[in-house]
Amino acid sequence: MTLEETVLPVARMLFEGEGNTLSQGHLVTVEAPMGALVISFMKERGRIRANASLRSDLGDSHHWRNLKEYAPWGEQPALRRTFAPDRFASQPEQVLKEINRHITEPAFPLAFKALAAIADHHDKKRKVAEAVKRVAPAEAHVNILGRYSLRNAIQSFDCGARGAFEIRPDSAYCDLEIQHLSLEKMEQLIAFLNTF
Repeated sequence: MTLEETVLPVARMLFEGEGNTLSQGHLVTVEAPMGALVISFMKERGRIRANASLRSDLGDSHHWRNLKEYAPWGEQPALRRTFAPDRFASQPEQVLKEINRHITEPAFPLAFKALAAIADHHDKKRKVAEAVKRVAPAEAHVNILGRYSLRNAIQSFDCGARGAFEIRPDSAYCDLEIQHLSLEKMEQLIAFLNTF
């Protein structure tokens, strides 16, 4: 019997029968109707493990998140259970009850917290991209570390200098590094910074 055939009696009842079930052979997932919480089933040492995670599509990003990190410190629920495979056919209501009590119910509020965090992260990335394009439209590209690295402004300020403005795509701050700045340009820069 395949994993899908084994877990289907319970998977069909999850989320009051309104979940979207998807089988990939080694993994069966049931996605909540609102598309955030996912209960997944996998074989593990002769048993079947059920656990919760978050799946969300935001813009062009696809997120799979462990929900335990969104629980208050010291109160992380397990969000997983293991079952004997024969229980899915012989006691589907009992298995469903255990999944709801130990996985689904504690996972729902964590899924909403995770979605809020993802939306905040996406908003920060958008604001950083807009700011970089405003001040340096020709340089608005991301380096290998996933950060904006603006170098031309430093070299136009002092052609002998090296360095960069390093801006993380999800931060409200940037790091500035300048090397080999001439003493004259250093005085100008310090005078400028002291005017604020």
